[in-house]
Amino acid sequence: MSYQGKKGNSKKGNSWWLLLPIILVIAVIPLIVMMYRFDPNLEQFSWASPSNTATDFFNYYKSLAITIVGMVMAVILIYKVAAEYKKMDFTKAFYPLGIYAFFVILSAICSQYSDFSYNGMDDHFETVFVLVSYCIITVYTFYYIKTEKDIKRVINAWVISIILLVLLGFSQVLGNDFFSTSIGSRMILPVENWNIADSLEFRFGAGVAYLTFFNPNYVGYFAALAVPVLVTLCFFSKKIWHKAAYGICAVGVLICLFGAGAENGIIALAGSFFVMLIGFRKKILKYWPVAVGTIVILAGVFIGYDSLHNKIVSNALKYGLNFQKNSGYLLEKIVTGEETVEITYNKNTLKIQSNLNANDDFYFVLKDQDDKIVESESTYEMRTGQTTGEDGQITETEYQVPVIVLKDDRFSELRIYSDMIN
Repeated sequence: MSYQGKKGNSKKGNSWWLLLPIILVIAVIPLIVMMYRFDPNLEQFSWASPSNTATDFFNYYKSLAITIVGMVMAVILIYKVAAEYKKMDFTKAFYPLGIYAFFVILSAICSQYSDFSYNGMDDHFETVFVLVSYCIITVYTFYYIKTEKDIKRVINAWVISIILLVLLGFSQVLGNDFFSTSIGSRMILPVENWNIADSLEFRFGAGVAYLTFFNPNYVGYFAALAVPVLVTLCFFSKKIWHKAAYGICAVGVLICLFGAGAENGIIALAGSFFVMLIGFRKKILKYWPVAVGTIVILAGVFIGYDSLHNKIVSNALKYGLNFQKNSGYLLEKIVTGEETVEITYNKNTLKIQSNLNANDDFYFVLKDQDDKIVESESTYEMRTGQTTGEDGQITETEYQVPVIVLKDDRFSELRIYSDMIN
């Protein structure tokens, strides 16, 4: 946030429309969910699905909105620089940001697959325009949030957004996902695809909170940002009902976090609270009853949710914090050599080497750790792929995949799938 000296303490603040782009970024864009159908353009890669159609709900329109808002902010900043150049405070902190933006653009221009940098790809729509927009948003916020009144306007809008996300998360945790209802599904589908509204269902599993995000793990990042701010507001707000409102929001975000099973967010929150204890130690000691009450409530929410859901959260944390080597895995290692791939599985090593015959058809030579031939059989395996038609209907198609089955009991659970590249 920019430092404005005496002017920064003014109660006047900026015009609300200058704060609107910031409010859109922090409070409105995270709520966007809408179906987008596109060609993933991945047929050039051997590892890609054979489908020519993909569907996105969570990323594309957020990306588009951030890009548009970033462009608007850039225009306003250019006008500000032209009109108030001599009055503006510049900071050296922007130099690393500018260097980052420069290399982002340079990377996109020089990339062999620059089309993906400009347009995004399946599941990843954080384009070069989005990354540069992040930089623009940072600079814009620095110059246009100047007073406490500005901060309150942005925070109030963000809290409203958090409330909406928490309500949505509750519907998902309780197994009645709003987006799976007749009204909710039609809100995120184009009119021409309303015929699939009653059958729309996201495959996150029953009772899993994902809010408006592509992955439930992203709820962890959201919680790591929101909860510390909400708890801080509880301490520093003067009105009791403000404290209660922020506290309820914080508890709601925690319930969504536990419902998402995102241990990354839980670990990050633990670190955040530790930093808060150090930074606000005087405030906490002064209002220790509020601090103790907050800790008791948060602990109660954690223990209560964990107990009602078969300790799913505590077990996830134990797994996430276990950095010791697990000796129980049958697959121990895979080593890629110049001519072979060696797979150590259940204390036995399988060496895989590919060769070409006189007809330029490749075949595999399979040996164990003693260089003895491992018997195998070439066959085919049926697979099922999904494609989304123009009418929004999902159809399944079957196709064959070549597979090598190992007849040796030591490797009978392994399958080898081959793929020809060039």
